[in-house]
Amino acid sequence: MSTLGVPQGPFGNQSRISLAPSEMPLMGGGYSPNSVEMAEMPLPSDDAILAEIRDILAKTDLMTITKKSVKSELERRFGVPLDAKRAYIGSATEAILSGQL
Repeated sequence: MSTLGVPQGPFGNQSRISLAPSEMPLMGGGYSPNSVEMAEMPLPSDDAILAEIRDILAKTDLMTITKKSVKSELERRFGVPLDAKRAYIGSATEAILSGQL
């Protein structure tokens, strides 16, 4: 027991552990049954990605665009992480810029 009569957690007096709301999702707090985790959302098709890459490149300064910025913009547009499609995004971007697609 602490001096305030509150039982101590498993870390004793020396713990700096916080149960602040910002840290509670790690402990299962902050989960909402209505929230959909990004990992559960389906990835867009290659055709959908290709169409968006063309749109991005048509509206962007080609002297400053990078494959990473194209991927970031695609993730923003689709609302899902596209790490699994990174290689495809890079090769499709290069193919469009070189006139192969």
